[in-house]
Amino acid sequence: MKNLLRGATVLLLFLASGALAASLVHSTDAATVTRLLKKLGYRAVLENNGTGTTQVRVESKDGKAFYLYFFDDDRSRGGYEGLQLLSCADAGGEFSGEALSYWNQTHRYAKVYLDESGAVCLQSDLDLRMGVVLEPALKQFLNDFLESYGAYELELVGQ
Repeated sequence: MKNLLRGATVLLLFLASGALAASLVHSTDAATVTRLLKKLGYRAVLENNGTGTTQVRVESKDGKAFYLYFFDDDRSRGGYEGLQLLSCADAGGEFSGEALSYWNQTHRYAKVYLDESGAVCLQSDLDLRMGVVLEPALKQFLNDFLESYGAYELELVGQ
């Protein structure tokens, strides 16, 4: 009986690991990500910004708006291997390198920087190359970004 139970346990673990491996993705496409964003409760509009860059304009339930960009890091693999969330705002002031550096040191899942126009930008990246289960990874990616977004608004943008 013990051997039968042990065999059944090993079989279940093997089948579960196979199912997980089958659901891992190493790249994705814009339509799939847009569909998942909507499924997760976000407003999501797939756009082409006129320079050939595919992007999704995303809005959370509480009105936070930002963009999701796609990066093709491995041309030999179909789809996009990198996702990036980005929001930039004119904070109406100048920030020292020390202030931005301190913010980056105290916030783990996103970074801030000044873009060429002087806007303060919040950015976070998701690397798919090692393999992720896309829907829960995207959900956590967005949750982490929105947590950082709240601090970004409060501490830097002042809204």
